Amino acid sequence: MKRLTSRRAVLGAFAAASALPAGIGLANPGAGAEASPDAALLALAPALLPLLERAEAMGPEVSRLYEEADEIRHNTGVTIDFKAAQAAFDEASERNGYSRLWNERAGILDQADEMISPFISEPPQTLEGLLLKARFAAAMDYDWMVQDDVSKLIAQRSGVEVSW
Repeated sequence: MKRLTSRRAVLGAFAAASALPAGIGLANPGAGAEASPDAALLALAPALLPLLERAEAMGPEVSRLYEEADEIRHNTGVTIDFKAAQAAFDEASERNGYSRLWNERAGILDQADEMISPFISEPPQTLEGLLLKARFAAAMDYDWMVQDDVSKLIAQRSGVEVSW
């Protein structure tokens, strides 16, 4: 009998996975060792994971500052006039540091996106490759990016059908 697992549960487990050990995947295998089919993807881990960790660490503060600026916008009483409301939000965002922090985080995520973009359309063949790709997807809020990859790899490895 096939078990059904929710998308949120599967992606949450992958997102919770922290740094991958540097040797995973045998990106540079020694004599007689077989290279991982995800060697090129896994070779990104030493450069990609620190970027994702920095962006993830900024996330709660970015959210807090956004909420603070949005509250200031609401308190100005100009929510019906979109231009005035946006101007109030932009002013509050500059004042409380939200704009600066958001742009810094966006720059870090852009670097990560540039690194992994050659691998986005290719499904990983190993759990380690999937974990790395899912970690990136979680940081970017790109759940859609790994849904098919997850279901394919889980079905291939364990026969468990994942419902999305």
